Amino acid sequence: MNNNDLVKYLGILIALVMLVSFIGFGLLYGNNINTSAIDTSTEQLVDNKEEFSYNISFDTSALSEINALRLVASTTSIDKDEIDSLVSKVSGVSRVSSRLTKLADFEGWFYYAEVYLKKGVDSSIVAENILAIDLFSKDPSESQVVKYMTISAPASVKLFNPDSNISRDYNFESTTVSALVDLATLPGDKISVTGTIKLIGKTITGLELIEESNSTNTPTNYTVKQKLVLSELEEDIMFEGEREASSYLSQEDLKKEINLLDENASVFVYSFYNKINIETNSEVSEDLVSKLENVSGINSVTTEDKKNIVVDFNNELVSEIYPKIKSLVEQEDFSSKIVLPKEMAYGTTIISKSTDIQEILVQKGFSPIFVQSANFFLDKITIPELGEEFDFNSSFPARIKTNHKVGEEVELTLTISIQRGKIIQITGIEE
Repeated sequence: MNNNDLVKYLGILIALVMLVSFIGFGLLYGNNINTSAIDTSTEQLVDNKEEFSYNISFDTSALSEINALRLVASTTSIDKDEIDSLVSKVSGVSRVSSRLTKLADFEGWFYYAEVYLKKGVDSSIVAENILAIDLFSKDPSESQVVKYMTISAPASVKLFNPDSNISRDYNFESTTVSALVDLATLPGDKISVTGTIKLIGKTITGLELIEESNSTNTPTNYTVKQKLVLSELEEDIMFEGEREASSYLSQEDLKKEINLLDENASVFVYSFYNKINIETNSEVSEDLVSKLENVSGINSVTTEDKKNIVVDFNNELVSEIYPKIKSLVEQEDFSSKIVLPKEMAYGTTIISKSTDIQEILVQKGFSPIFVQSANFFLDKITIPELGEEFDFNSSFPARIKTNHKVGEEVELTLTISIQRGKIIQITGIEE
């Protein structure tokens, strides 16, 4: 199982209902979970004794923590009691309810637990200490912890059962319900939740809500132009350049040539579109299509709207194919434009080798741009869009042209990330 599959699985598993998934109801309402009144024109659904499951989602506000976590973590241990004991010994843990789950295509096991906390503890610290237990995988993609919080219940929400194509309008009698949220979510945050609610008539038999997004905790980016004094230049250089692929270029050959100058340099070649387009202003003749199809190295020729031609070809033979295509098209009596595939070369090197590498790229038909890694210091900055000044008092990285010296003033375009009223990151680039 690859990491993408694991992440997807964990996302599903964290939302599954286990024997204690009604923790929110238990803590909020005790033994009485009949907390809703149904507003629907479908009386049969209200009176039906069959359980129906509905999708539910709404925007809301986080209220307060319920002193409980839900944990999923991969482990090589098959001794659940041993794991329970270690989790229970973590400072701040009151008790644990858990099970082990085996995946057929995964070597280890998944430990799945509801962890009840003592009052007043920091749930994030407890979660960190639990995941530090030696029996759990240290791969972040193989573990997930979320916490329970109360959230505001909406006055009305639309429910939908996709299997039966049934919709219901639903009103919560209580003003609060519980949800599983990210450890970083705080009281007062504006969040979106999604999940499943199960009903028998008017009675709630299950409710599982998961935080889908948190607009309060989501960083917002702002752009500001400002001149700043260059504090430090680094040796690292990044480059990129584009060309029309009228001749074949092997990435490996280009890399070998560049590595003769800088053995630590990296270079990659990316092709945008491995086809030749012939754009015309009139209908294409079948004779031209037939002639193009007979050119050695061309795999197929297709027409779009009887005007534009798309040529699929062996890109290693482009140096031979392109002149033949050009010659055939020029024999026609319509105006046309031949659009070759585009290639992008990009990579890294050091400043002392950049001029020589630039010459190689230009010889291959690229128009490369080189930028150098640099650092700038910023005490504080005003974001005009917000009309507010923010403290930073730190250095930040930027990419600038390769003709500067330390102490010079450089005009930068800054990208500033603000989260919870504070700057969490600044990056800069000289345009």
